[in-house]
Amino acid sequence: MKRSKKIAVNVFRVILSLGFLWFAYSLIRFDDQVEVRFGTEMITAQSVEEQGETYLVTLSDTETRTVPKEGTTITNQPGFLTLFNRMNKNLFFILLPFCLIPFLLLSIRWWVLLRATKFEVSIRESFLINYIGLFFNNFLPGNEGGDLARGLIVARGADRKTALIGTILLDRLIGLVAMILLATVCVLPFYHDPSMRLSFFIILGLFFGMIFSYLVYFNRTLRGFFQGKGEKGRFR
Repeated sequence: MKRSKKIAVNVFRVILSLGFLWFAYSLIRFDDQVEVRFGTEMITAQSVEEQGETYLVTLSDTETRTVPKEGTTITNQPGFLTLFNRMNKNLFFILLPFCLIPFLLLSIRWWVLLRATKFEVSIRESFLINYIGLFFNNFLPGNEGGDLARGLIVARGADRKTALIGTILLDRLIGLVAMILLATVCVLPFYHDPSMRLSFFIILGLFFGMIFSYLVYFNRTLRGFFQGKGEKGRFR
């Protein structure tokens, strides 16, 4: 019974993985396309040919359409193969390994959090799990898909699931703090720019809110004040 269940689970994983790969493949557009805009209408065509005062728009192998030149805008949309042929391949393959450096740093950050909570995980395992999470982030709506995938992968068979999920949330929180700090540094030179004034105050509010939350959490006096206030309101 257990063996049959294990086989069924493995088959399901393979089918699910193939399904995600097919979904990712279907998102790639290999052929070139042409966007034709006239008036309020926009159509996607395979090719466009000039014929006097009109364009002959080929929509498919069996369907064509004629549109006037006046008021028509044509935009070429190159496909994946065209873009790949245009780029500098030597430079691409030289730079490709460097794209893994940010993921390695993120994996080391999460590995430190896991080690701090007494989980024996290697940097290699942390990197592979983060890379799987990156796949889900790219092909699922939002960035929470990768966190969910990491949580499901890591928590499988672990006794301290809550602590594991906590490291993922803390990892996300550290990333948020880093983004707020970076945004604060970047927006400071634009204080006198009227178009950046709203963004400046929003980011500054996030920065001071972060500092205030940090002080409340790590300062016993402030934390005791807010906890005491909450307890008084609870027993009214």
